[in-house]
Amino acid sequence: MAKPTLKKKTSSSTNSSKTSSTASAMKEMTQSSRPATQIKAHEVALRAYSIYLSGQGGSQLDHWLQAERELLGSNEART
Repeated sequence: MAKPTLKKKTSSSTNSSKTSSTASAMKEMTQSSRPATQIKAHEVALRAYSIYLSGQGGSQLDHWLQAERELLGSNEART
């Protein structure tokens, strides 16, 4: 019994144009999704620790996320 053969696309120009347009779209999306200012991990850690010391309930992750939100909010207010 003969096996069916699959035909390969030989048009590389179509694939390369799709790749370049996808790459440029990804580049734009990455650049626009970055925050205007970046905060450092040690700044977040210090703020998260102060939230912990304040006696607020929550886990380490809750404190970290709250610290990030506060620091990002304060950085946006400065710009």
